[in-house]
Amino acid sequence: MPKIPTFTAKATPTTEVASIETGLKLSPTATPAAGLLPAAKAIDNYFIKQRDLKEKTQANKSFFEIKNEVDIIQTELKNDFDEENSVNTFQQKYNLLTNNTLNSIKNKRVRNLLQTKLDIEYPEFINTIKKNSRNALETEYLATHNTSQQILMGEYLLADKEKKQTIKNKLIENEFKFSNDTNSGKTAFDKAVNNIESDLLISDVEKNITNK
Repeated sequence: MPKIPTFTAKATPTTEVASIETGLKLSPTATPAAGLLPAAKAIDNYFIKQRDLKEKTQANKSFFEIKNEVDIIQTELKNDFDEENSVNTFQQKYNLLTNNTLNSIKNKRVRNLLQTKLDIEYPEFINTIKKNSRNALETEYLATHNTSQQILMGEYLLADKEKKQTIKNKLIENEFKFSNDTNSGKTAFDKAVNNIESDLLISDVEKNITNK
């Protein structure tokens, strides 16, 4: 029989399909959905602004509630002329008030907004407490000074001539101390001394008339 010639393949067979490069590049946004991107971004911005506005409103509402309580505390301490005690009392009540409010707020952004507003306003809260305390001290000091002078005036009416001069000197000395303590000035001091001398003269005249 004749031999059938055989051939041995030298190359490895493959199943890959040949491809043709066209050089065409497609943009990932060059689709119908790409036209919706600006609108979607606008919607996102709208909701972010709406969220921020809501959170600022919530923070402001909580701040005004705290401010009302602060006003009440300041009024309660208005007549406390001991500045150190007044400030310490305010700080204790203020810390309790603000901590309770801040801890009750679950939204961290709202809590931070409120804390920022409180930090800004706190120095003014303390200044008001100190100012009220100083005013209360001046009022109390004036009241005790006037009471002391009135007591001396009453003693003057019942005193003899020698004692009257001593009391008069004491009245003027008290006015001098008051002027220095309050920095009221020489004009106010001279006026006070004139008033004392006038009142004492009138009391002497009235007593002489009564005795006659």
